Amino acid sequence: MGCTFNFVDRQLLSILQESIKADLLLSDQQLGLLTGFAFALFYTVAGIPIARYADRNNRRNVVAIAIALWSFMTAISGLVQNYLQLLLARIGVGVGEAGGSPPAHSMISDIFPPERRASALAFYVMGINFGILFGFLAGGWLNEFFDWRVAFFVVGAPGIIVALFVRYTLREPIRGLVEDRQDNVADTPFPEVLKLLWSRLSCRHRAKGFFLLRLEIAICGWFQGLFVEEAFKSKTSQNWFIVFAVPPANNAFSPRKYSL
Repeated sequence: MGCTFNFVDRQLLSILQESIKADLLLSDQQLGLLTGFAFALFYTVAGIPIARYADRNNRRNVVAIAIALWSFMTAISGLVQNYLQLLLARIGVGVGEAGGSPPAHSMISDIFPPERRASALAFYVMGINFGILFGFLAGGWLNEFFDWRVAFFVVGAPGIIVALFVRYTLREPIRGLVEDRQDNVADTPFPEVLKLLWSRLSCRHRAKGFFLLRLEIAICGWFQGLFVEEAFKSKTSQNWFIVFAVPPANNAFSPRKYSL
């Protein structure tokens, strides 16, 4: 559920960007900064210290606070009056979402044994696609029948309830319990952590791959909604289908998928 709300709030801006552009008189460059750089920079920078903090403190509470923060910042995005206020709200969303997945992955790894861990993580990340679908669908319809401000509030506010649910219903798992190991509380210097990760070729390739993947997602998220609305003059409630359905379909039927 947390992963779903993570991507609902993250993708909502993409489907609302043309309405926001017209209302706040923004340029395409400003929209690009909102949908890409402003979010990604703070999401990346904040993720490392938040993950380090979660290593030494209650991870459940970190997840709950993160959900509450990004949901609150999404909801108040509907109250902004100018570009700077919206930019700050999107930065808040990025910082909040940076605290979601790292502690969640750590908790899942402590709950499920190695032979079941991959399935548990796969179930967790299923929330990504549900979040994208709901974000585009709900955002498009709410924008058409109300406006983009209502869309931000209606989509963001329920996340605060999810945060309370996480805080008061989930228990913090014992670190290392399923692997029968003692948790090492020693503070490993951060440069040593980076050195270890960089020494592994698989980690470097994974980082490069995720960079290219997120770059593609960011470009598609910004361009597709703009292209569909400008080229076909369609309603935002109809755009969700193309924005959500075209990339998976393109990937499924691409010859590269089956190449050796």
